[in-house]
Amino acid sequence: ITPLGLEYQDISNALVLFPNPNQGKLNLYLENSAIGEAQVRVLDFTGKTVMQTVLTKKGQVLEHQLSMEQLSGGLYMVEVILDKQRAVKRVLKE
Repeated sequence: ITPLGLEYQDISNALVLFPNPNQGKLNLYLENSAIGEAQVRVLDFTGKTVMQTVLTKKGQVLEHQLSMEQLSGGLYMVEVILDKQRAVKRVLKE
């Protein structure tokens, strides 16, 4: 899902989400040279945003644990947007 007129560089290979599947605690690990505010969204299978947060990436690595415990079991997409870069990965919550 890309806002109109914006092109993002795909950095999905730099994003690691584990464990996958998860029981409600999902670790996010992003390693690349970009720094700044990272917008993190979790979307359900219809594309609706069900969780959203902003994290600050101050160096080469961003690590954060997302709590998905309030979400129903199922397939979700995790999107991270940082500067003009975007990563998207699927996760399964059991």
